[in-house]
Amino acid sequence: MIDDTEFSDVTEALARYRPVAPEAAKVAAIASALQPRSTWRRWPVAIAAVVLAGVAFWAWQVKHQPSAPVPTEEIPADFSQAWLKEVRQELPWSRPKKPVVVTVFLDWQCIACFTLDENLIRVIEKLEKLFPGRITVVFEDWPWDSECNAVLEKNSTLGHAGSCELARAVRRARERRRDRELISWLRDHQQTWKATGLPNEFRVSPTEGEAVVSESIARGQRVKVTSTPTMFINGVRVTRMMSAQQLEWAIRLELARAGVKSSS
Repeated sequence: MIDDTEFSDVTEALARYRPVAPEAAKVAAIASALQPRSTWRRWPVAIAAVVLAGVAFWAWQVKHQPSAPVPTEEIPADFSQAWLKEVRQELPWSRPKKPVVVTVFLDWQCIACFTLDENLIRVIEKLEKLFPGRITVVFEDWPWDSECNAVLEKNSTLGHAGSCELARAVRRARERRRDRELISWLRDHQQTWKATGLPNEFRVSPTEGEAVVSESIARGQRVKVTSTPTMFINGVRVTRMMSAQQLEWAIRLELARAGVKSSS
């Protein structure tokens, strides 16, 4: 039973009670927290997370993708057998540390040299896409010109007068990454370049590049170059003319022989 006195005390207390008004900032914070949040603000974060996950998965696939041996099935058996039996010669100077190194001795007045150069560049561009960084081509000079090549007697009529100048000019153009441009011009002006001279932007002084060309000729003497073009593919000497297809076959066989893998 409730005592009348207690009831009276409660009634009096309620009459005196005056609730304190809450702070406006707290009310606003509570109201904001209770409101449902819009999901569109989180979309950029979600999209970024999905993209990053996709990139990570692609990278994992590339890293763990099983590699396969260099395809050589389409190479004729007789070519493969003959190539793999070729004698290999160790070139007695420092060379790039790559699975396949192609070293070519050229004279820029040799018509066959232009053909080989064109075929080689086409093949390397194709294979570089499949085996990036696995093949290196080293261009050496063997000008048939007694001006710089001691193999020929002075004033010999058997050589190509002016080839020393062309060797120096092509080397200088290669340093400027314009060798393809000059070689193309030389191919089209074989009969007239001596009368007109080289284009102004490719002309060199009588001594410019002389030392480098002399060193290249000395390397040719060490491996007994007697004709141009002379090519070494991982030490296999090639003096016969090879088609672009045969060049590709030979380089593919060398890639396979070196254990290079293809992921394509």
